[in-house]
Amino acid sequence: MDEVEIADEAVAANEVMPPPSRSTRSQAEVDGSPIKTPRPDVTIGISHDAVVQILHHTQDLDRTRGRDFLNDLQQKTIYRENRRQREPVLCSEPTQRALQIRFPFLVIEGKSYATGKHIFDAENQAAVSGACALKIQYDLDDLAQRASQSSHCQETTPLSFSICTQGPFHELWAHYAIVEDNVRKFHMVPVKTCRAPILDEVLQWLMCVDNVIKWGAGEFLEGVVERLGKVARRAGGGL
Repeated sequence: MDEVEIADEAVAANEVMPPPSRSTRSQAEVDGSPIKTPRPDVTIGISHDAVVQILHHTQDLDRTRGRDFLNDLQQKTIYRENRRQREPVLCSEPTQRALQIRFPFLVIEGKSYATGKHIFDAENQAAVSGACALKIQYDLDDLAQRASQSSHCQETTPLSFSICTQGPFHELWAHYAIVEDNVRKFHMVPVKTCRAPILDEVLQWLMCVDNVIKWGAGEFLEGVVERLGKVARRAGGGL
């Protein structure tokens, strides 16, 4: 398997979210919502330092202002009419702050035979995490559109990915959204599956995963930084 190389210093991976706080649990209990705060086993995204460094080199935003700008976007809130609640302007770092992983684009959910869980349990959890990752991209798109003040601003097609595993079975999924009757609906579709004992299947699957990570450290990162640059220029490097 020497053909497959999965590594890039711009990419960071770790657990995506801390356990929900007591206040979060209490609110969920009050709302009666069956959907929990996503907590994937592993999250892969762009390292905070990589975003700051590329903002510095491509958008002429010095490192200190770049860090402050990203933190301001996350710490300051706005009221979203469609959700009737205040939210961060852009929550690009949905992980524990110490991990410093921004703009997640790939999550991993694994289940074990020993726990009695099935792979569709992992798929259901990945569906929520994938939708959350897409929401971050849509929020960034909205900010960039507002900053450009142009209806001709090039639109992007937000994508995120997930890996679901159980025993020898491994699945790679793509997450996307479509708008129907002014309602955004999130979907996921299988890209590649494999069974661990079959070497050829595993190799092809790993090559697909490698392509996703290269996309995340390449085209995806470039698009994120370009849109952040528009927002930063509009805000003068701050909010």
